[in-house]
Amino acid sequence: MSSRVDGDLLMLEVVGDITFFNVGQVINEIDQSRRSYQITRVALNAGQVPMIDSAAFGALVSKARQLMDEGGYLRLVNPHPGIVNALHRIHLEAVLPSYGTLEEAIRPN
Repeated sequence: MSSRVDGDLLMLEVVGDITFFNVGQVINEIDQSRRSYQITRVALNAGQVPMIDSAAFGALVSKARQLMDEGGYLRLVNPHPGIVNALHRIHLEAVLPSYGTLEEAIRPN
């Protein structure tokens, strides 16, 4: 996992599956950046994430809702098609939206 902060935006890149066993690392990185840099927006580059399990989806959705309540967001960038399909099947695309590029993800709505 690597990260970069630009203003109130955390750009986080994860390689490999995001599961119950490692989603805590992702959440901790977000929380540390929130404390250190007052970030409100997170763009998670999921281009090299083949799978997100249900526990990890739950944790990411919870963090996304928290950020939304504070005027920010958590967005997936370039996720695997299987992840996009899962988001649609479980009706989470409004809370955890996905975008093809970083530019699309951080563009104001």
